[in-house]
Order: sequence, then structure tokens, then C-alpha cells
Amino acid sequence: INTDAIDNAGGVAMSDREVNIKMLLQPLVRTGELSEVQRNRLLKAMTGDVSRLVLHDVSRQALALSLAERRSRADLGVFDSLIQYLTFRGMDAQVEQLPNQRALAERAKAGEGLTRPELAIVMAYVKMGIYRRLLETEVPNDPALRHYLVHYFPGELNERFADAVRRHPLHSEIAATQMTNLAVDLLGMTFVHRMIRDTGASPAEIIRAGLIAFEVIDAEALLERMNALPVSVPADTVYRALDAQVEAIGGLVRWMLLNDLSGEDVGAFVDAYRGPLAAIRRDLADLLPGAEKRRYLKLVKAFQSGGFVGELAHEVATFTYVPSSLGVIEVTRRTGVELDAVAKHFFHVGERLGLGWLRDELTALPPSGRWATIAVGGLIMDLRQVQQAITERFLRARASEPKLSLQAFLERSPNVLRRFDEAYAELHESGAVDLASGSVLARLLEQVRAG
Repeated sequence: INTDAIDNAGGVAMSDREVNIKMLLQPLVRTGELSEVQRNRLLKAMTGDVSRLVLHDVSRQALALSLAERRSRADLGVFDSLIQYLTFRGMDAQVEQLPNQRALAERAKAGEGLTRPELAIVMAYVKMGIYRRLLETEVPNDPALRHYLVHYFPGELNERFADAVRRHPLHSEIAATQMTNLAVDLLGMTFVHRMIRDTGASPAEIIRAGLIAFEVIDAEALLERMNALPVSVPADTVYRALDAQVEAIGGLVRWMLLNDLSGEDVGAFVDAYRGPLAAIRRDLADLLPGAEKRRYLKLVKAFQSGGFVGELAHEVATFTYVPSSLGVIEVTRRTGVELDAVAKHFFHVGERLGLGWLRDELTALPPSGRWATIAVGGLIMDLRQVQQAITERFLRARASEPKLSLQAFLERSPNVLRRFDEAYAELHESGAVDLASGSVLARLLEQVRAG
């Protein structure tokens, strides 16, 4: 179905874990903390736990290939670019029987993507590259990310021999492998490549930012909830939810890189942003103004119609607002105004200027080449930055004029506001949003920000 390496991954992973567990226990036997008999009994007792860990990893990798199939049909161009990059880095595409650019162009015209065996090969090269990059850094040894090492081993080992786990001879390599697998399996094999293309950041910076983003939004928790869903929930709904999470993480990573925050202390950054972001997502329905709230509830209803029940549909729908919410948190930190008050004003600014609709239209533009894709992504980030800046200026103005309304604040530069409103109304009526028209509106919006 895939490749031998994928279809036989369970056996290989089981063997690797057995070797690593024995490597962990051997010093304990040597020092007398465990006897040979006790070691053997422990190994036998952990068989079920190890099997579950292996099956968890293997099933997640299979899901990653299914998501990649879907994504390659939607945007084969980025996979083409990735294959060219891997070829430049030493992969022999012909030996690996990967399609050339002409074949990929024909598939794109036919609405086809890469096959699972082809994707499995690309995934292997991507994982090897990310793994090597991680080992060149101290990220695998970061105390705030120690759970990647801990969760590799069965719970009983961590309970009884926590120090031995931390001192494992291959602790860095094991953590780097687990980080790599999660990053590629969850975010997709093109994620790091796209981030390099879009931001110019180094692979190490992107991977580190991505791992921080996992912690900030508790990404693995959603994966576990997806695994627990009944089989009656359509796969397409699950895929859309996971894609929404990837977009949220991508927005967070871009924001971190744009604000030069990828080098921040992992634990400190997570502590500063996870709580406020969770609060915004939890209360989002009460924070959004009219039209934006209706847009959010429409997303919730779409996931409910797809089989998600309870809070899960709401949780997934909030992913759309994660990148913008980071601006809310930053304004709160800068101004000292309460989080919920900043959020309400921030989203009110977005609604008054129609930024949600404009971002949606830009996001929905079909792929039209590498540079256009980069430009659209940059434009969307610019819109969020301007929304953040206008919100902060407005709140600082209200500090001395508590009754100042947003409209009155914007009308302090009436001609600038009029030009933006007229251009926006014309574009909204025509629906002809493209890179050029979006860029014009962004320039006018920048003038509104400058006042």
C-alpha cells in the first residue's frame, strides 16, 4: 500500500524500543539495582505498553500519509518544490522513482497528487533532514521539552527509573526522533519547506518555533481526541480539523519568526502565551462582535454537521482565530489593559475594517506560483500586524479619553478613512479580490494605522 519501510514500520519500531529499553536497564543491572531475573520480568510485563506506544506512532504516520495525499491534490506545486529541494540536497529522484517536473505538471492539470509510496519516500528524506538539524541544536535537551524523551518509554520505567531515563545514552537522539515524527506527522512534510520559503528563517529556527507552538496550543491533545472519535465520524471532518490546527500552528510560527521570538526560552514563552490563548479561545463567542461572531458560529456548525459534538466543534473552529489572538496577547502585555477588554476592541477593529472577510478571500486564492503564494502569506501577516497596531493606538488614546469610540478615533484622519472605506466597498461589491487589489487595500490600511 505504501512502501516496505512504512508497512513494516511496526516491527522495526518495536525492535528499536526493545534495544533502547535494554540499553536503559543495563546500567541498573550492572550496579545491582536490578537483577537479571527482575529485568526480564519487567521486560515481559511492559510488552503490552510498548506495543501500544508503537501502534500509536505507526498509526499517526499512516494518518500523516493520508493527509499528505489530500494536501498534494490541493497544492501539488509545493510538493514539486520540496522534491527539487531534496534533490538539491542529495536525493536521487530518479533512483527513488519519483515523478519529474513534467509528470507533476500533468498530474496537477488532472487534479492528481502524489501516490502513497511516493509520499512515503519524500517523508523519509524530510524526517532524516529535520532529525539531523535538531541534533545540531540544544532543542532535544531543553527541559521544557523533556516529555518527548519521557513519553517514548512505558510509564512504569518513568515511575521507577526517571533518572535513568534522563541519563539514557541516546537521550538526545530519542528526543530528536520523537520531535521529528510529531512535527512531520502532524504538520506535514512540506511545512518546514514552506516556512523557509515564506519567512527566510533557518530550518532550526522553524522547527524550534513549531515545537513551541505545539506546546502553546497543546496540539497533541487534539490528536488524542481525534483518535478517540467513533468510526462514524467522516474522515473528511477529521482531516479538516487537523488542517485547521496546522494552519493555526503555521500562523503562530510565522508570528514568532516575524517578531524575532523563535529564540525565546521555551518554558517562559509557553507560560506567557498558553494561558491567555486558551482563555481567548474558550470565551471567543462572547468576545467577537456581530458579523465576526456569525462567521465563527458558521464554522462551528460546519464541524457539528460533520459529526463533531460538544465542545470539540467549538475548539476546532477557534483555530482560525489563533494567529490573530497572538496580537491580542501582545497588546495586553504592552498596554496593561485586561485581556478580555483588549480582545473585544481588537476584534471590533477587525470587524469595522472588514479584515476577516479580506483575509478569508486572500486565503482562498488558488495557488498561482511560488512568489504569489509568498506574497499572499506576507499580506495576511501584514493585515494582522496593522490590526494589532491600530488596536494598541486606540487603547492608548482611550487611556486619556475613556469615552472615545473606535469610529471617532478613526475619523481623526477622515480623508484617509474615507479612501479606505470607498476602496473596500468597491472590492467587496465586486468580489474581485486578488494579490493586486489586496495589496492596494493593505497600503490604504497602513495609512489608517499611521493616522
